[in-house]
Amino acid sequence: MTAIKANGMATMRAIAQNLVIVIAITAS
Repeated sequence: MTAIKANGMATMRAIAQNLVIVIAITAS
């Protein structure tokens, strides 16, 4: 369960970073 939870958090973090990059590119 812990591994799945950690993997989920890593995935969420990666998605958040991708959103920030997309927003930055769109805004520029």
